[in-house]
Amino acid sequence: MNLGIKNITQKLGFYGRRLRQEKLTKLIAASTASLALILQLTVGVLPFTSTPVGAVGDDNIIRNGVTSKEQLLSIYDSGSDGAGHNDIKDIYTYFGVSRQDIANATVGSYKTNDFQGTLKTLGRTNWPNAGRTTVNVSSTSTIYTGPFLDNANSTAYTMPALIGKRSVDGQWFAITMNCGNIVYSVPPPKPTPPAPKPVPVTRCDSLKVISLSRTEFQFSSSYTAENATYKSTEYVITDENAQVIARTANTQYVQETPGTYTVQAYITFVENGQDKVVTNVDCVAHFTVKAVVTPVSTTPMCEVVGKENLPKNSVDCFAPCPIVGKENLRKDSPDCVTPVITKPVVTAPPQELPKTGLGENIIKLTGVGSIIAAVGYYAASRRNLLNAFLGR
Repeated sequence: MNLGIKNITQKLGFYGRRLRQEKLTKLIAASTASLALILQLTVGVLPFTSTPVGAVGDDNIIRNGVTSKEQLLSIYDSGSDGAGHNDIKDIYTYFGVSRQDIANATVGSYKTNDFQGTLKTLGRTNWPNAGRTTVNVSSTSTIYTGPFLDNANSTAYTMPALIGKRSVDGQWFAITMNCGNIVYSVPPPKPTPPAPKPVPVTRCDSLKVISLSRTEFQFSSSYTAENATYKSTEYVITDENAQVIARTANTQYVQETPGTYTVQAYITFVENGQDKVVTNVDCVAHFTVKAVVTPVSTTPMCEVVGKENLPKNSVDCFAPCPIVGKENLRKDSPDCVTPVITKPVVTAPPQELPKTGLGENIIKLTGVGSIIAAVGYYAASRRNLLNAFLGR
């Protein structure tokens, strides 16, 4: 009996010294230590290999445990327990416990055999006798879940904890104070994977050129923007040698130099916060600036030839112009008036009166004599030629 009292005294002294060394004076720490002592004295062994608050446990989710809900929320917000574990928030989220669930929880306790011994807890060590399964919380964090160690589910061990319900499904959960491990009966729902980001669809659908005048043109483009935002359009104009001669954001364009030109629309969209320029063959069009043509008069010029009026110097007027009064009008165009071109009237010079007198008579006689002499000479020459031919 004395030996038993001595052992109890020694153990109380040991836990007292531990509590003083670690400067944990809060009521919950003392209660947990006292509970562990009573369990050890009564059963002879702790229900599982967890450790009292303030002690280091390699299996603990929070290495040194917590002493209050406020401390747990602080660790949750920082994501780290300050002892090398930077996945606290990820683990709680994976098992369906949100920050609000922790804030709504109350300080209390649970028994290890609650829910007909179906409770499961977490740990960082895959103890071979626990029947734990592996959970990959993230690419860098692996933990294990399963029954309590040392068959504690069949015995009613009371554990101080934060008790609450998961908001995702309304199921009971507990977070053990001395290790930060989550305890649950119903498995938490599988985390909903983040919804995939919608795929942006952007394209330039068409480009048209509308001629406003010989030198003025208007560009009209259309596009598709799904899960993206339209930003701007730039029109690039090239000449017949594929040389860029203009870049403009205006839809109206003026070009004075005759020739054939190509315009291509480049449309800028914003996809996931980034600019993206889109173009394709559907956004290419052509237009032509025609050369200036000197106008040719189409008014027919007709001149009077006999009784007909014939077109003269006319491009598209081939019908004769009839005389109507004193004007020449085209038969096929009432507003085409052809002026009459009148031939000039040539006036004969006045004739002189016959002259009389001796001088005039001498001249006339001389002229007649000359004619007679010439005729006689011609006849004589012809006769001489004939005689010579006949050999007379």
